[in-house]
Amino acid sequence: MTLLTGIVAPLGYTLTLISVIWWPMMPHYYWLIPTSLISIALLINRCVVFAWVFIAMSVALIQGNLYKHQSEVLYRFGTDITIKGRVDSYFKK
Repeated sequence: MTLLTGIVAPLGYTLTLISVIWWPMMPHYYWLIPTSLISIALLINRCVVFAWVFIAMSVALIQGNLYKHQSEVLYRFGTDITIKGRVDSYFKK
């Protein structure tokens, strides 16, 4: 049982991050404030397992919204992208 208590917090963190795939939509950045405040309050109260879950939710919110923003910027000009380049030489010393 002692070995199990050390793995519960990382397991909850990992399972929360894996569950992001099945979220129906990515919440807005505004939800970062309550999740951060709840995780800080849980860390103060020494509820480490639940704090790691809310920290994972905060990380998922940040990364998910960043990915959404980057994909919107990338596809803002359409789906066809032309990249022009020039090969100087195949091998350089």
